[in-house]
Formats: sequence, C-alpha cells, structure tokens
Amino acid sequence: MVQTTVAREPRQPAKEKALVLWFEEVGIGDIPLVGGKNASLGEMIQQLTPKGVNVPTGFATTAYAYRYFIEKADLQGKLRQLFSDLDVPGYEQPAATWQTSSRFNSQYAISDRTRTSYHEGLHQVMRSL
Repeated sequence: MVQTTVAREPRQPAKEKALVLWFEEVGIGDIPLVGGKNASLGEMIQQLTPKGVNVPTGFATTAYAYRYFIEKADLQGKLRQLFSDLDVPGYEQPAATWQTSSRFNSQYAISDRTRTSYHEGLHQVMRSL
C-alpha cells in the first residue's frame, strides 16, 4: 500500500483563542473578543469596502491576548490584590491603582507567541500600504 502525505496549512486558532484578529474578521458580534471600537472598524470594512469606500486594514489585540499575558506573567493574584479595595467614586485612588497595575504589566515581557502574532500583523499591514 502506498501512503501519501498531504501538506496541511497550519490551523488557525478559533476566534476565541486568537491573539490578534483582522478587522475584516470581526463585526459587532465580536465586541466581547475585541471591544466596541475594533468591532466597529470591522463593520466599517465589511459594509463600506463593497461600496467602493477605501477603509485601511488593521488588526485588534484580543481580550484573550490580554488574559494570556496576565496568565503567563503570573499577574492575576497581584492584580486582584491591587484592585480588591478599590473605591471607584474617588479619583486619586483609581488613578494611583491604575498606575501601579501599569507598572506591573510593563515589568513583564510578552510571550514569544504574542510577539510573533503582533509582528506578523504589523508586517501584513505595512505590505498592504
């Protein structure tokens, strides 16, 4: 018996597990994945491009990418502790808490997987210009 090997394209992660999603891939139904502004940009591209309106492409960093970063950097406990006693009505405390959480986030390197996704996206955007 002769066996043949078929080359397969690498599987793309499901939208829910993607680190970045192209605006062409998202719409209003994807707000939980990419936020309202990015979902709206996706809708603009999908609705206006067929009508001849040139809308620049781009990609969104997903909510999953943020959660992935928090997990890989082991920041969940630190952030939960930091935000546990946050008193939202006051201005100074939320601002100071946000600055502290930003310092946490900037102290940790993003994963190779995330960096690769961003770089691939940026290179595709640059090639499309």
